[in-house]
Amino acid sequence: MPIEERNKPEVRYELGTKFYGLGQYEAALEECDTVLKTQLDDSMKDLRKNSLNMRLVTLARLKRSEETDVALTEWQATEPSPKERIYYESLVLLWLGRKENAVERLEKGLASEESADPETQYTLARTLARFAADDSATTEEKRVWRDRAIGILERWSAGVKSNRSRIQSDLAFLALHSDPRFMKLVADPSRVPEQPYWLASREVTRGEYEAFLKDTGYDGEKPIAAKERRSDDSVSPNVSVSPTPDHPAQNVSWYDSVMYCNWLSRSEGRTPAYRSAGKAKIKDPFSSVEIGVDKWEEVDGATGYRLPRELEWEYACRAGSQTDWSTGSDESLLASYCQVYPSKLASPTGKKLPNAWGMHDMHGNVREWCWDLDRSDRVCRGGSWFDEAAYCRSAYRLRGVPSYRSNSLGFRLALSPSGIPQSPEADK
Repeated sequence: MPIEERNKPEVRYELGTKFYGLGQYEAALEECDTVLKTQLDDSMKDLRKNSLNMRLVTLARLKRSEETDVALTEWQATEPSPKERIYYESLVLLWLGRKENAVERLEKGLASEESADPETQYTLARTLARFAADDSATTEEKRVWRDRAIGILERWSAGVKSNRSRIQSDLAFLALHSDPRFMKLVADPSRVPEQPYWLASREVTRGEYEAFLKDTGYDGEKPIAAKERRSDDSVSPNVSVSPTPDHPAQNVSWYDSVMYCNWLSRSEGRTPAYRSAGKAKIKDPFSSVEIGVDKWEEVDGATGYRLPRELEWEYACRAGSQTDWSTGSDESLLASYCQVYPSKLASPTGKKLPNAWGMHDMHGNVREWCWDLDRSDRVCRGGSWFDEAAYCRSAYRLRGVPSYRSNSLGFRLALSPSGIPQSPEADK
């Protein structure tokens, strides 16, 4: 009697893979055993082989030593390729807790890495990444295995676009995703900043910004409320949106954020990143009245704080992702990561979960000014507590009159290479 469509082994094997990916090893093992007990014809020999692979690693994950040893012998009898032997034999030993033997098997495979064919090199990198992800690995072992895996991938990929896509979608490399070298390896080169930079992990807070406003001893430029505007115009953050000093600064124009950068730079003895290049007249966003503002330009080689460039902002926001948000494309997952509509106020900075690179509030909370000029406007990114999730996507951009202030507009700080501390830790 032919197998009914809904009970074909292919369907059961897909379920087994899904269970394994979720860490539900008992359920995955049951599905594999079901497939292997099914009478398979020659057209399904790959399915049987894949089921044996899955059963072997699942038993190892369950740490059933005796059953795994038997399954390993059966698997070896199928005459797997050299690259398959490196991968499965090393990891099975590791997951069974036989770490010393596992490392010895891995090193044996790595000894021929330079002369190995491309697919074997790729498999070696996958194996190293799996070792780096194992709970038994020490901090130093993780670092060494990550370094070796990335080194192999750099040689293997050679900048080929299809290779980048393959690496990025391979879940075996999850342990490498937090390493900027890996993300640079898989990213589109046109979307990677040319120079290293530092970006704050959270937005400037209300308390930090108010310290600037209240500094009576500072003789540099400071925000001024324009009398020509609305009667309620103020340079101070709106406390109903940011009720505590730990909430983000908002009601900040692009000019205000530049002035803050210079104030903080001087406070820490850094060379300000910006200097005035004269005055300009611009139209106020709320009226036809022209107002006077400073024209700001960057200072080459400055060590001070600055606004991020748009490409730097998006690179940090995505953290290697290509999805709608850095958390994926499922809007239901956003609540733990960002403050968006229908929120009534902002969230304290750094309280929501970070993205893969440890960056908080890149989506929602407050929109963030960037340095970039778009016609006569300045770019802002990230969306806010006031915006729906669609307007907080990694790719979504807005531009605004640089003198505009809003209770949904804030900023975060960046540093150029000249301002990044040079220490052993900074090189890692």
